[in-house]
Amino acid sequence: FIDLYIKLDKSKYLLEDDQIYVLLATIADVMPLRGINKILAVNVIMNFDINKNFIFKNLFKILNIKKKLEINDLAFKIAPLLNSAGRLENANMIVEMLTTKSKTNITKIISKINNLNNQRKLIEKRILDKFDFNNFYNQKGVITIYSPNIHEGVIGIIASRIKEYYNKPCIVFTNSGNLLKGSARSTFDFNIGEYINKALNKEIIIKGGGHNLAAGITILKKNLDKFKEFINTYYEKNENLNKNIYFSKLSLNSINKNFFNQISLLGPYGNRNMDPVFLIEDIKIIKTQIIKDRFISCFIKKDKKIIKAMSFNHLKSKISYSILNSNSNFDIIIKIKDNRWNDKSSIELEIIDLIKNTNKT
Repeated sequence: FIDLYIKLDKSKYLLEDDQIYVLLATIADVMPLRGINKILAVNVIMNFDINKNFIFKNLFKILNIKKKLEINDLAFKIAPLLNSAGRLENANMIVEMLTTKSKTNITKIISKINNLNNQRKLIEKRILDKFDFNNFYNQKGVITIYSPNIHEGVIGIIASRIKEYYNKPCIVFTNSGNLLKGSARSTFDFNIGEYINKALNKEIIIKGGGHNLAAGITILKKNLDKFKEFINTYYEKNENLNKNIYFSKLSLNSINKNFFNQISLLGPYGNRNMDPVFLIEDIKIIKTQIIKDRFISCFIKKDKKIIKAMSFNHLKSKISYSILNSNSNFDIIIKIKDNRWNDKSSIELEIIDLIKNTNKT
């Protein structure tokens, strides 16, 4: 990007105008938000004027985002929207959207990819709803799924969802002609790309490559069990597993806007600069409600303190079952979020995990 800038006529081109796209690529490819990447993120988030960018103005409009740009908007709304073109149809339309000078073409493409993204969400939901999540709890090692009829374009999304639900690496395979195509997503403590390259060197797989968090695989169906045994051998030997999970114990009463502002100074958060995670003990979950048949809204209560919370775990997961059906007290792992809508802001908790508090009688 810097080399391109040097070659351009600086009198007609401002580097600042396109920094948003550098940040978008950084976030979408899950690059570390440290060093120069963090400086870029802070600068863009602080100074980006959406009214001067026709593409982002229309992306926000179609996604119904009514607040100032945040990192999570790039990660969980805009990047998936753009990626849906390549997943279900043709990624070249994104190239056209980013390079054309025609505002008419831009709006048409954004409308098209929005439809594709909605289609992708439906496909993803149908696939996840068919899975028996208890099987994933019982799988030792890397979670490996072979489902012959999954669309190749969404296997990476499915692997990512399962990885997030269980905090374990996941590889999803589907049929691709006479071969199997696989997409892998991993945690920070297991370099999936490294071990897939080892499998390629040993000719266990036909093609494969990626980095520590994501990779792709092409394999003969007859070698699937051999590959699973190979990858799990490394997983079981990995001495770093679950050693990079840190959280601080926190009182529910201490959570307020001032506390959130203090921890926000360490942001923006992303890869290698993760959101702080906290343990809150002996709480009650009340007023549960399923939202859009996907998420759970509830309130966390201890003594007289009550804070709104959300769970994005799959409704078939044990976490969701406990939230919806248990009257017990829990110890919960949470992140603290700022819920913004129409220029209004409120503190909200995101439930990551929970365990029944056995000390409560």
